[in-house]
Amino acid sequence: MPDNLIELLNRVKGNDLSDAFHASRQLGLLIERHRQNRYQDLSYESLLSSEDLNELRLTDRVVEQLTAELFSVFETYKDRASLAVWPLGKTFNKSVVDRLLKFLERNWAENDVVSSEILMTVYDDALLKNYSGLLEKIAKGGGEESRRLARQRLQLGTT
Repeated sequence: MPDNLIELLNRVKGNDLSDAFHASRQLGLLIERHRQNRYQDLSYESLLSSEDLNELRLTDRVVEQLTAELFSVFETYKDRASLAVWPLGKTFNKSVVDRLLKFLERNWAENDVVSSEILMTVYDDALLKNYSGLLEKIAKGGGEESRRLARQRLQLGTT
């Protein structure tokens, strides 16, 4: 894995929460650009923080490694779990999203920030339909933000 990606992962785990947030977003943008083959999209030049990151071309193997590392952050660093969710969602991989939803199913009442981030990240309405009962539970008894997001998803008719 390239050194600048390792540095971003280390920053996600670091002490500075603002820097960790920024690093997680940079990882998500890199993953998204690769998955959608948007290397010619000039908007990423303004979104990515350095020329090194702009010039970086990921491979599917590197995205798999990043996914594993981000799940490690998600599962190991409870205070950083929400930071790993957004870049994981940018893999646009149904098994990754399903794994996040299974986590949500088991832990929805424990952390409103993580639950909310998962609900915002889930892009696959067809997959989300499999979890309509979970959305109803969260809409009734989740934390304030996850309750709002679950209600919104239910009103949009995604289930």
